[in-house]
Amino acid sequence: MATVVKEGETGLYLDTLNEFSVLFGLFNVNHFKLINHVIRIGKQVIYICRARKIKPTINVFFVRLRYIMIELNIQYRAEVTYQGPRV
Repeated sequence: MATVVKEGETGLYLDTLNEFSVLFGLFNVNHFKLINHVIRIGKQVIYICRARKIKPTINVFFVRLRYIMIELNIQYRAEVTYQGPRV
């Protein structure tokens, strides 16, 4: 399968992705939540592209990833600025 580049400074060490880890997620590596979210977004892009009958590309993946990052940033800002009900 695909070999992922190792980054020593972030502590992200991942030798290989196999079918089992892509289907069910990773649990025994650093930053497994981030990796699992990226894998899930990739699956979502493949599903959306099949539904729209277009070829999935890395550009489509990055556009979807950027869209999700913007949504999360907006949601985070709304949570931070919300002061709660005024009494």
